[in-house]
Amino acid sequence: MDRSVFRKKLLSKRREFGQEGLARISAAAVQRLVASRLFRQSDIIHAYYGVVKKGELPTAGLLQSILDSGKTLVMPKMADTGETMEDVSGNPAGDKMFHYVVESLDELVPNKIGIPEPVEPRKIDVLTISLVIVPGLASDVAGNRIGFGKGYYDRFLRHTPAVRVMLLPEACVHAEIPPEAHDVPVHYLVTEKQWVDCSGNK
Repeated sequence: MDRSVFRKKLLSKRREFGQEGLARISAAAVQRLVASRLFRQSDIIHAYYGVVKKGELPTAGLLQSILDSGKTLVMPKMADTGETMEDVSGNPAGDKMFHYVVESLDELVPNKIGIPEPVEPRKIDVLTISLVIVPGLASDVAGNRIGFGKGYYDRFLRHTPAVRVMLLPEACVHAEIPPEAHDVPVHYLVTEKQWVDCSGNK
């Protein structure tokens, strides 16, 4: 499989949903996730800010639900040019994605490409994270996902024992996506229609 070509097709498909469509799908998937036992039992949750222009499901509602539930919200921050791993603790060597505790969405500030990120350096040990909401364009039923091609999450996920969940449109769940050597699969998929336990499809 030529992943670059496949990724372009997936991006085009995501854009077909439109902003309102992605918002509806996200609301239904988030409602399903927040009502789950996994969410209730997770104390420290790592989640990203979904950017609709990138074809991602919007996640501001999920982020606020995490905070409203009294759980610890952790969000990613991309390293600035020239920043080294000595600047931030709790991250695998060589990575460029840091992980900060967020106490309010008002703290988030758009980065150079417009994605809201935390700026307060509240460091956290990635080994303490309970649940990670993983971004991506598509996944198969075994949890093999197609991301945006940077590999940041695959590197991060190798260093945390957290349960891995992906929110995505039902139409973006495939029967099979051949994984690459560096890929880290997710444990569960949550769509607007169903909850998929990937462990039963390997």
